Amino acid sequence: MPTKQKRAYCKTCDKKTLHVATWNETKIGIGGHVFLSIITLGLWLPVAIVCISLSTINNSLAPVTAKYHCQECGTPL
Repeated sequence: MPTKQKRAYCKTCDKKTLHVATWNETKIGIGGHVFLSIITLGLWLPVAIVCISLSTINNSLAPVTAKYHCQECGTPL
């Protein structure tokens, strides 16, 4: 699970502490899409392209939207 760290002021701890953000990366199951595209003679290909594109976009935005939490008390930043 990827993480980002930064030092920030925690209101609960009343001091600067380490804050960590974690997020899950979505793994793309390309094998199933390839199989379905072959079986359906290419009819599944547009769906596969959309699924792979959405997964890629989600993975690139995940670090930006991740919420930081204080390492000492767990309060969100």
